[in-house]
Amino acid sequence: MLIKVIHVGSRPGSLRPKDGSLTWIDYWKKYSKKAVGDMCPDCKRLYRVENRPVGAHVKKSGSLDNNYYIVPVCVDCNRTATLDKHSFYVEEDRLVKADIVRI
Repeated sequence: MLIKVIHVGSRPGSLRPKDGSLTWIDYWKKYSKKAVGDMCPDCKRLYRVENRPVGAHVKKSGSLDNNYYIVPVCVDCNRTATLDKHSFYVEEDRLVKADIVRI
């Protein structure tokens, strides 16, 4: 089922995965047990070496669920999302709850 999510972003160095994963995309791969895929769900462009997938922080849009989730998006979408916090659609089973700790 498609669900609308909104980028919530985080400042570099302010959050890290609590489980010891090196990056949020590593965290997502570990807990989703899914392949990242070939295309960014936000901009619908194919991932490239210079625009690789990263783990983006999102929240469910229009929901009482205040949890943060991780979903793969391209570097460009993740970078611009920290400014405009726009929404997009993803398959709900691709959301991985972010278990975070502040550093």
